[in-house]
Amino acid sequence: MNKKTIITYIGVGCLLAVLTVWSYLSTQKRMLEVAERTFVEAVHQDLDERWKELGESITIINGKDKETYMNLSIKKEGVENNYSLKGLDYECNIDNEINRRMFHSVLSDLSQTCHPDTLMSVWQSLLLKEGIKTSVNVAVSDSRHNVLILRDSLSIGFLFKSLPTRYAGVANEIQLNGFVRLSVFDVFCRQPLLSLCAGLLIAWIIFIIWKISSKTTPLAIPEKECYRLSQDVVYDSNARCFFKDSQKIILSPKGNLIIKALLEAENHELHGADLLAQVWSPKETNMNKLYIQNSKLRTILKALGKGFDIVSMDRSHFRFIFPNMQEKHNLLET
Repeated sequence: MNKKTIITYIGVGCLLAVLTVWSYLSTQKRMLEVAERTFVEAVHQDLDERWKELGESITIINGKDKETYMNLSIKKEGVENNYSLKGLDYECNIDNEINRRMFHSVLSDLSQTCHPDTLMSVWQSLLLKEGIKTSVNVAVSDSRHNVLILRDSLSIGFLFKSLPTRYAGVANEIQLNGFVRLSVFDVFCRQPLLSLCAGLLIAWIIFIIWKISSKTTPLAIPEKECYRLSQDVVYDSNARCFFKDSQKIILSPKGNLIIKALLEAENHELHGADLLAQVWSPKETNMNKLYIQNSKLRTILKALGKGFDIVSMDRSHFRFIFPNMQEKHNLLET
């Protein structure tokens, strides 16, 4: 392979690799975004259902500073719990609305926090609606009661991605962690374009391996009916081809007959009419066919290297020139 071809192959391979990696990472990122959004939706659904089923009378008292809600009290069954909201970080809380956070605090007080089994079931159903079929796991921590509940810690392997920790409740009492499995297979199933890029990359790798192996494996050159045209070029009339290094260049049937006729002629030279009669038929007079074939052959001979050509002599004769033509016979010994 010449330098230009090698650079082209490397460029194509790098482009396919970049497209594959970019497609994989962007698909994985979108899947994680969907997983995080549906996880929050699943938490809301589970907590809302638990709040609806709550049959107790709950009283929520706003603090004196109604604009900022810096102080809150939640009273149930005669017991009042006070909350100071100053300095609390709500960036990771599942709710911006203060009333909903208060409802979640009440659920925490009543030990009605999300259960991992229920939460996981709701979450997986939401993921299926988004076209993501994979395994998930959840962990729920209630700091008020110092309870840590995990669906199945043994099922969380290195393929699982941990989502950002989320909180619920006025004082972030409920800590929620979601885990979603995103194996290479899961990501590929999500994005057809990624599969196409990966397939093209694999095909390119196979092609390069084949190209290298064919380059290092010497071609088996037959001995009979072969002409040594130069140090590294052999012509085989039976196989209709030139052998150059590890390359095999196939000739058309008519082109092969022209090369063979010129090689076997004296001084490798023939009159155009005689050459036309040998290649086509004795009655053929259309010299344009010969000119067209010679033009195609010159392109092939140029690829063999310097010293190869079919030249016109006196506008009527054609001569095949090649590096070893000074030798009387170039037929390989059998």
